[in-house]
Amino acid sequence: PPARSSRARSHASVREVAPLMLAAALLRRSLRPSAATRSLSAAPTLVPRWLLFYDYVPDVLEKRQPHRAGHIALVKEYVDRGDCLLGGAFADPVDGAVIVFSTEAAANGFAEADPYVANGIVTSSKVREWSTVEF
Repeated sequence: PPARSSRARSHASVREVAPLMLAAALLRRSLRPSAATRSLSAAPTLVPRWLLFYDYVPDVLEKRQPHRAGHIALVKEYVDRGDCLLGGAFADPVDGAVIVFSTEAAANGFAEADPYVANGIVTSSKVREWSTVEF
């Protein structure tokens, strides 16, 4: 593949990091105790989470349609069990997604069962541990 300029590399880094920053902010807000119950002097707590990264085929918006209902049903199943915390596709371009799970087993199990993976909508995936901090 052709070498990317430093400008292209910096844009790729922003594209990769920005969704994680948003996910972290949303996760912190959803897991944070109310102001009445948390202590400002309490030490932060490390909470491991697992990120499932997807890369999508070109024209994913059209190609995913036949499999979307099954994908969303699987997401709902994992959310209802408390295994899936949040997730979503990257925007502009829609070329991948990140989904946050409470356990590594849940992240891997989801990828193995996802109709997007089984039907070639996902071209590659990986699971990474993410050390979140609760204050």
